[in-house]
Amino acid sequence: MTEAVIQVSSLGKSIKGKTILEDISFEINQGDCVALIGPNGAGKSTLMSCILGDKKHSSGQVLIEGKAGKAKNQIAVLLQENTIPNSLKVSELIAFFQTISD
Repeated sequence: MTEAVIQVSSLGKSIKGKTILEDISFEINQGDCVALIGPNGAGKSTLMSCILGDKKHSSGQVLIEGKAGKAKNQIAVLLQENTIPNSLKVSELIAFFQTISD
């Protein structure tokens, strides 16, 4: 059985009394390629900020390789505001992020 690289359990986040995330749980294993999609205001950016460690979650836990901590230095994120050339291949984009993460 493969140990999860990122494990999110019962994650919750509230801002100024408004629930943004509620009881979010999932695992990402080594080699997984994950896309987080959904409508505006669904909490995608807040979820990523909690995983990266930019925002503190209100409840639950985020484990990176089995330990509590920030994923900011261990994963690459391509945010929706970024624009990439149409001619860029997925493999080239991945290679680019690998070079800047080392």
